[in-house]
Amino acid sequence: MGIPLKELLQVPILKRSRVLAGRSGLDHEVEWVDVMDLPDIRPWIRPKTFLLSTFYVIRDDPEAQLDVIRTLAMSGAAGLCLDPHMFLKGVSHEFTQLADQLGVPVVELPEEAGYGELITPLMDVIIRRRRLETDFLSDLLEGKFRTEEFLARRARAINWRLQDRHAVMVVDIDEFEELSLKRFQDEEHIQAVKRTFAAAVEQIVQQRWSERTAAFEKSDSIVLLPEIPTDMSPVEIREGCRALGYDIKAALSRRLPDLSVTVGIGRLAPPTRLWRSYQQAEQAIALGRQFLRTIGVYSFDQVEIYSLLLELERDQLHRFATEQLGALIHYDREKGADFVHTLETYFEHEQNLARTARALFIHRNSLQYRLERIKEILSITSFGGAAALNLALAIKVRRVGDAPLDHRPEGWDGGLG
Repeated sequence: MGIPLKELLQVPILKRSRVLAGRSGLDHEVEWVDVMDLPDIRPWIRPKTFLLSTFYVIRDDPEAQLDVIRTLAMSGAAGLCLDPHMFLKGVSHEFTQLADQLGVPVVELPEEAGYGELITPLMDVIIRRRRLETDFLSDLLEGKFRTEEFLARRARAINWRLQDRHAVMVVDIDEFEELSLKRFQDEEHIQAVKRTFAAAVEQIVQQRWSERTAAFEKSDSIVLLPEIPTDMSPVEIREGCRALGYDIKAALSRRLPDLSVTVGIGRLAPPTRLWRSYQQAEQAIALGRQFLRTIGVYSFDQVEIYSLLLELERDQLHRFATEQLGALIHYDREKGADFVHTLETYFEHEQNLARTARALFIHRNSLQYRLERIKEILSITSFGGAAALNLALAIKVRRVGDAPLDHRPEGWDGGLG
């Protein structure tokens, strides 16, 4: 979140400024103010930046000026503030037309103001807003709001759009402590990496989902509250959040190859219960890392069963898994087969033959042969009904049983209350 540009333009030093183009983008949020007079600004522009410039280097290059507008639009910047009184003698019709078309606000400073005088007062306003946002989101995720009325008042104060339902997402850097000790030189380097990580996640979310998504830095994690379209069903929201999680992982692997991340997704919840969705997202990461260990994007629905199983006695779990899978485990050991893994993959892919065969790198006919042999070994006639439920649960129980005795994944708190 940030402060809308149209609100920032009410700061006294900007009150007499003039919007030359891009009025449709005045609702863009501003989180940063930066000065830039380089010929190529692409490597330096962050999302939600209000860029200040004299265009000195490109004052006689109309095409380069158009490239600035294109770059700002592509990077999710909030807008451009020009000081035309020093070097630039106006901008072209093509320039304002492109800014209007792409929704990039272009603001002209009044004659009595120079951009060197802007940074401090504008950043003061932004920092005050950022503190309010941080306090609000901290209170929200810690469950400190008792009434919807007070929550709504606090939300209005920071221009946060209150919705009936949200799902919290957490993007957490994997093994950050170990990575810091091995790769990062000092605390300043660590903080620089965190800033780059946070900016990259926000830009990805803004481009792939919505620029109204709230993002909150928390240690080595980013907490996201994606804006939810009112016409999306719960299933569409869940799948959309999962797709966003994969997009984040893929984009970060390209931009920050030294970092890997895990994404956790909580269930939909009303604003006063978002603390619970946040806990679920955290537990999805902890339990997913411990028991799934593959895809790196986990919804709480996928891992809730492990939370329940960890509450049971280890002997009970072992007895149940042995009753259901013992014959298959014994066969694998005796014959050097891998039928337990085949069955596990089959259930992971919702008993879809084509997807399971691809995951196992075998022909569909080979998979069907294996499944028939598994049924024979387990003395069952099908993988439906009670047999499917028991076997799928036994596989999960076996994963819990493989964990060290009394082990609990980091971040697991024993329940959600």
